[in-house]
Amino acid sequence: MGKRLTPLEWTAIERQYREGAPAKMLARCYGAAESTIFRRASDERWRASRSSQRLSQLDRLERLTVRLENVLRLAEAKSK
Repeated sequence: MGKRLTPLEWTAIERQYREGAPAKMLARCYGAAESTIFRRASDERWRASRSSQRLSQLDRLERLTVRLENVLRLAEAKSK
């Protein structure tokens, strides 16, 4: 079971989803269930941009930074 997400996190997930980020990656990054993200995207009619351009290096680095921060947070929580 995933964690309960804040409205701010949902806004970030929606933005990234619409930009073409896969739900599986978003689920891992935010600690939510992939099915929850798909359900919310369907209910709220989020549409991933099919014409999304390739990500710039800066976009890739920003996404990687978010993923690494989440991994570090999880590692810290487990070590406590």
